[in-house]
This record gives sequence, structure tokens and C-alpha cells, in this order.
Amino acid sequence: MKRIILATLCAMLLLTLAIPAATAEAVNYEGPGFATPQEACQAYIDAYNAGDAQAILGTFAVETYVDHMDRKAMLERNRTFMPIATDVLPMPNGFLRGLLVQMRVGDLSKAIYNQFLYYSWPEDYGDLYSPVSFGTDGADISAEVDAFYGAFENAAPADWAGNIELVRIMSPEELGGVGEMYAMEGNQKAIEKLRVCHGSDEISNEAMLLRIGGEDYIQFMQCERYGDRWYNTTAQSSMMALIAGLEPYQGGLVPLSALE
Repeated sequence: MKRIILATLCAMLLLTLAIPAATAEAVNYEGPGFATPQEACQAYIDAYNAGDAQAILGTFAVETYVDHMDRKAMLERNRTFMPIATDVLPMPNGFLRGLLVQMRVGDLSKAIYNQFLYYSWPEDYGDLYSPVSFGTDGADISAEVDAFYGAFENAAPADWAGNIELVRIMSPEELGGVGEMYAMEGNQKAIEKLRVCHGSDEISNEAMLLRIGGEDYIQFMQCERYGDRWYNTTAQSSMMALIAGLEPYQGGLVPLSALE
């Protein structure tokens, strides 16, 4: 009887240990990729309109991005090492790879959240980068907190899902001075260096003309090809970086009027 109980416990233990491993292997954050960069951009907008955060993340290279990163090239490009920048360290085992994948998902999610926060921020609360204080020590601040949350209820991004129209994808030439700077030899060399660091086969920077709530925006997306599949890699594309005065919290989304 003891042998039967011991065998049963061992089997249960092995099954318990196997479940996390199987689950971890099954997790795959990125989707299957796309045939063109334009399809990757359209999928991003479709997922945003559906209000599906997981689908939005699925349009980005996650595992592929982590696995193809040339960390030595990235370190040489940056010419400096910060201990907290763990994505440039070697990836000696599956454990560290798993952490880097989670970090990649976190970075993408935070960028989307920051964009939402930037365009939701109530003007009555001043600078987005400054803390908001409520009342004084010991005071009942519930009404102030309710008012703070209430200020977000009618913020434009709350209605964006389902109301974003991708009018068209603009060529760099249509962006005036931004397009001219983008085409400059020095900028193209910088893009090529970034491609080498990311280990991709091609980079395409796209400018999506979006209509949201009657206002026109440009969403800058950087797409990269790995083999025959395209993925979004960042909304903070090199094309957007050429526009002076933009906030990183904007997440690559710029009112069209800012370019005029």
C-alpha cells in the first residue's frame, strides 16, 4: 500500500512539475507575422479598434526580436554600457531568454499605456510629468480622487477603440521636411546600423494617416522583416525621431497639424 501511495505521489509531483514547463513552452506573444509592412500596420489598427491589447502586442516582433538581436553590435552602436540595459548582455540560457521576452512585452505594453495616458491627461492637472497631490495629511480626499478619475471619463482615447480610421499610409515624400531628412544619407546609414543590431533583413518606416474623432494624426511605425515575415517593432520609429519637440509619451502618434 505504501508503495502505491508513494508511486501516486511521485506521479502527481512529476505532473505538477511538467505543467509549468508545458505552459511556458506554449506561450507565444507574437503572431505569425505579415506578408508586407502595410499589413502589419493595418493589423495594429484593427486590434486597437477591437480594444484587444493582446492582439495589438501580437502584431509586434517579440520572441523573434529577442532571438535575433545582435547584442554585441548594439553595444558597439551605443558605445556605452548601462548595467540596467540587460537586453545587450549575452543570452546564455533559456531562463534569461524568458526574462528578456517578458521585458520586451513589458516595454511594448508600457509604450502603449504611456500614449494612452498622454492623450488622456486632463489639462486641469498641469504637467504630465509632475506628481498630483491630493489634500493634506489626515484629510478626507475621496472627493478629490473621484474628481481626478472622473476627469478621465470623457478623455478622447476612451472612445478611440472602434473609431480609428486608417485613411492611408503616406510616403516619406508627402511629409515635407521630415521626408527630406529621412532620405538623407546619414539617416539611412543610421537605419542600416539599427537593422544590423536587430538582426532583421529589412526595415521599413511607415507613416499611417489616421482619422480619430474628426482629427487627423500620423502614427509612425517601424516595421522589420525577418525572413519572409514582417512585424511591427516600435512606434518610436526613426522617422518620428526627426521631428523636434515631440514627447516620448506620444508613442509615435502625432497630430497632423504638428507637421504643417
